[in-house]
Amino acid sequence: AYEILSGLVGSEMCIRDSAWPGNDMKNGVIYMNHENINSVRKLQHAYANGDVEKAMSFFHENASFNDINESNVMNQEQILERDGKIFAGWELDSLDEVGYPDYLEYDWRESKVVMSWWNFRMVRKSDGKKVTVPVHFSDRFDNDGKIVWRTSYWNKSLLDLSLIHISEPTRPERISYA
Repeated sequence: AYEILSGLVGSEMCIRDSAWPGNDMKNGVIYMNHENINSVRKLQHAYANGDVEKAMSFFHENASFNDINESNVMNQEQILERDGKIFAGWELDSLDEVGYPDYLEYDWRESKVVMSWWNFRMVRKSDGKKVTVPVHFSDRFDNDGKIVWRTSYWNKSLLDLSLIHISEPTRPERISYA
């Protein structure tokens, strides 16, 4: 039995199963092998090998990029500009897939998402310092197999903090407890 909740969310009416929670409901299928997973792997491989044009070809021309380290969602031009600033001081030594990606085809709103996990092995150009940056991507696909929305989860401070050298003073004067 379903009951209609008052109001609309966007253009959709809110519907709730009155027996929920306690009523298990499926919401699609999870794949461990799918062409959209292959697309993410190909794009990451192209990116790791410096072929940015090929990497970007897997995205819809109007794709959006949401990075938890940034205050605004970016378009292709903005994400490439931002990445250029990062790679001005860092080199990507290797890009390693961690575990295996999942492709989720949700029934609700017919969402299509690949979730993948990667280790970006970075080397600072100035002194050769090595840093591993774990990254999680959530890539939403359209019906044509193009990525329309990418959310990136990673800790930018791993690159920022590595700029601090232990030998550098972090406090201008000694603390006195007298």
